[in-house]
Amino acid sequence: MRFKKKKLNTLKMIISLMCLGILLTSCGLKTIQPKVVTKIVEVKQDLPNELLTCKDVRLVPDVKTQADVAEYVLTLYDGYMDCFLKLEAIKRLQKEVNED
Repeated sequence: MRFKKKKLNTLKMIISLMCLGILLTSCGLKTIQPKVVTKIVEVKQDLPNELLTCKDVRLVPDVKTQADVAEYVLTLYDGYMDCFLKLEAIKRLQKEVNED
């Protein structure tokens, strides 16, 4: 009989502590609204110097044969592709900056 009474008292103590814990936590609950901070930061991005210059191509070539003309056309195309690829890289960098 004594054992049952001790067990019953322990059970009452556990239930009381649980109720007390529930009551204490409900007093501490408070809805916290997150504070949203919006700050615009402007970052200056310098372009690399190698993107700002293109290959030097002579506009008036010294041509004497058809082979010279063909070589000049290939040189012009090479200069064009150099400038085109650098301009595309600049556009890509600008797009990345505008997206951020």
